[in-house]
Amino acid sequence: MSTGRRRSSTNQKRAGRGREPQEGSLRWPRDDPDHAEEKRRYERPIPSRRFLQEWFLARQQPAGLEEIVAACALDPAKDAEPLRRRLTAMVSQGVLILNRAGLWCLTDHLPFTSGLVQAARDGLGYVLPLNGDPPITLAPVEMARVFEGDRVLVRPLERPDGTRMGQIVEILERAQTVFAGRFVRERGVALVRPIHPRLTQDFPVAPGEEQGAREGEYVRAEILHAPERPGEGIVRIVERFGDGRGPGAHTSLAISTYGLRDGWSAEALEEVAGFDEPSGRCPEGRRDLAEWPLVTIDGADARDFDDAVAARRLPGGGWKLLVAIADVSAYVTPGGAVDREARARTTSVYFVDRVLPMLPERLSNDLCSLRPEVPRYCLWCEMDIDGEGEVKRSRFGRGLMHSRARLTYDEVAAACEDRHLSARRELGPLLESLEELYALYARLRRARHRRGALDFESSEVKVRLDRQGRVSAIEPVMRRDAHRLIEECMIAANGEAARFLEHRRLHGFYRIHEPPPADRLDAVRENLAAFGLRLGGGEAPPVTEYARLLERVASKPERRLIEMLVLRSLNRAVYDPRPLGHFGLGLRHYTHFTSPIRRYPDLVVHRAIAGYIEEKDEVETASSLHELAVRCSFRERLADEASRFVLQRYILAHLEKEIGSVHAGLVTGVLPFGLFVELDGLYANGLVHVSSLPPDYYRHDPRSQSLHGEHHGATFRLGSRMKVRIVRIDVDELKMDLACEEA
Repeated sequence: MSTGRRRSSTNQKRAGRGREPQEGSLRWPRDDPDHAEEKRRYERPIPSRRFLQEWFLARQQPAGLEEIVAACALDPAKDAEPLRRRLTAMVSQGVLILNRAGLWCLTDHLPFTSGLVQAARDGLGYVLPLNGDPPITLAPVEMARVFEGDRVLVRPLERPDGTRMGQIVEILERAQTVFAGRFVRERGVALVRPIHPRLTQDFPVAPGEEQGAREGEYVRAEILHAPERPGEGIVRIVERFGDGRGPGAHTSLAISTYGLRDGWSAEALEEVAGFDEPSGRCPEGRRDLAEWPLVTIDGADARDFDDAVAARRLPGGGWKLLVAIADVSAYVTPGGAVDREARARTTSVYFVDRVLPMLPERLSNDLCSLRPEVPRYCLWCEMDIDGEGEVKRSRFGRGLMHSRARLTYDEVAAACEDRHLSARRELGPLLESLEELYALYARLRRARHRRGALDFESSEVKVRLDRQGRVSAIEPVMRRDAHRLIEECMIAANGEAARFLEHRRLHGFYRIHEPPPADRLDAVRENLAAFGLRLGGGEAPPVTEYARLLERVASKPERRLIEMLVLRSLNRAVYDPRPLGHFGLGLRHYTHFTSPIRRYPDLVVHRAIAGYIEEKDEVETASSLHELAVRCSFRERLADEASRFVLQRYILAHLEKEIGSVHAGLVTGVLPFGLFVELDGLYANGLVHVSSLPPDYYRHDPRSQSLHGEHHGATFRLGSRMKVRIVRIDVDELKMDLACEEA
């Protein structure tokens, strides 16, 4: 399955992609990309949402219901009402708006912008425009009306200082109908106080809707009347969590707090039940990969295996690397019930005690999981890599594979790094391919070093639970070359997938990481100066300057802190339909291709590549990709926050038993009112208030990032090590108060 020369008609068709349709050029159903799916789902299909959006874009002016019915040659008696309902749904999505004349028009053609609400800790918020434009700031009075993730229509207003403020015109869709909080009474009024870190207002409970909740109890509240002004909003209690310390309670609170989806629709489960197990015979159009010794290498507790690797030495030098990825697109069809669920979630969410998968378990842990010795559909990337670690040639195709083994990082490290004889014997004939993978990995690491890709030490911890769901251990995650080997193979495949998309002008996603903005660059340089360090490169330092800085501190005690400072200065990587490059990896071409079981953007990329190979029409349009990119980036950040929320609650709830205990820690922040200290091995931060330092008058020096005692001369600096005592823990607020413990 190579991607060689195409038929001329196909080339001409693809060359026209990306141009806006001309008025009158679109005809239904001929030009509706979702017509086949509409016919499958409905007895009388009507124009799909994607077709209608393109039709309005081509028309460039509003249209009424009768006009659309006539343009699409529909039956007014039978099709007008279903079409009206679809147009109304598109209004709810923020794609269309119904004006006072009763005509529909694209919101992009109005002085309004639709987007998703993102909250900030200081009461402000932002609207992330679905067309990919820069964020619009929302004042606290506007934020009082909305929840994070709500889709809104705003009128951008430019301030004299250049700030773009937004005035909410309409709330198009509520992201949450429930949230978690504490039940409290104030002046005889029953309230629910949200535990979301950026939701600051209390919500009154409707009379008779308290469900017997007790003071201070954790509850799940349903919104009966959403707030239109600060202080408004009425809820009822639908579930009680008690003290929030029971098995799984932290995760249940996170699911409600962040509006995450749990469970599956009956339609999705019915669709999954109809999927068949792949047979051992390779279907036409797929390549049989039986000759490749493919293996999966994951953590010991992994359940979904979406990537397998193997390598061979080439006769003329270099290697052939094969990366096989679970072919989720073989099952999850665009517009189907499972696809709608996955598109709404966009990512799996990983908690200490469970996973909220993007796909039903029948797919994520079975049919799409590359389990050993069973046939599985895959999308493969085959790369020829030279002795310098550079990819010289790559090919993509659909295949059928059998994983030879499910290996763990520890097993592979024991055999190939520690070279334990028993571990090597256990691998048997697979050892040769693994040794070639390690040899190739050494070259890929050199190539990574040459381009200046950033390389940070792991700062993750693993929380282990006992049978009662209580914390039994908190352990730092140790990364070995086995982890990095898989990481480099995936980076190589992701880079080649991005090249494939860009060179063929396919509609897909790129994983982009922009250089640090000027204000963060100034801040990190000021912080580095306190350590006598300098970041070169002028006003726009290339990634190689950051890499040189990290190399200089690699063996120094302050390495951990310098890495933290550099990380804080960097932008967050996001998804975008435009190939804008990945600063942190030092790559011009990059996307996410290797985890379609747990990330929807990877599935989008798979569909684009597989569709090109099989000469099918593309699934996504340019306009739909912008909106989907914003949603995927937003929900990825939301999932990360929810995961950290649960992790920190587990850690702090565990440390509640250790109030009064003394720990060593690292000063990670210096402010006029005190020091932030990270406890060794726990990566949990607490505040040492200035009043708990040795008695003195302390002067804050922002230039040297220090607090200096005026009389006794005690000085506490960024990067200092100190012993602290745990004084107080507030699990709700995710806060820990510490006191300086004098030697």
